[in-house]
Amino acid sequence: MELIKDLGVATVKSYRTRFALFKCPHCLEVVKRRASNGERNKRLHETWVNMKTRCLNPKYAKAHRYSQRGISLCDEWYNFRNFLEWAKGNGYKKNLQIDRRDNNKGYNAKNCRFVTASQNAQNKECNTINMGIATKIRKLKREGLNNTEISNKLKILRKSVSLITLNKQWVESN
Repeated sequence: MELIKDLGVATVKSYRTRFALFKCPHCLEVVKRRASNGERNKRLHETWVNMKTRCLNPKYAKAHRYSQRGISLCDEWYNFRNFLEWAKGNGYKKNLQIDRRDNNKGYNAKNCRFVTASQNAQNKECNTINMGIATKIRKLKREGLNNTEISNKLKILRKSVSLITLNKQWVESN
């Protein structure tokens, strides 16, 4: 924002933003407030757009994981304001991602939640590890097997075994 002073015969204070020139400081504050509200919801809006793309765009690169499997968007969430209200009332924070509890069902209020990136990665259709396997890995470790032995026995990457035994992945909740 820059201060523009000389506008012809009279010297008038005006304020320039990226989109408009304002002579009134109040109008400028209204525009700034609106812009900051938009910024606050920018990430959530991107989440909403990406969710719609996954469900509605047949040319989406991963359509085979979404629209072609019948994953849909509920009617209420076609409107961003409805999705925004639901998100704010259901634990949305900037560091969280939207997750479908059941990957065979669509995006709707009953099936969606906000989770961390690592929690979201654990709930993928292609994931071969689950909490039961993670518990088994920890049990084998307590019984004295090393990570390589556990990896070979369960046919799981040694790096994954290591992260689980160090409680960096698949951490059991109390």
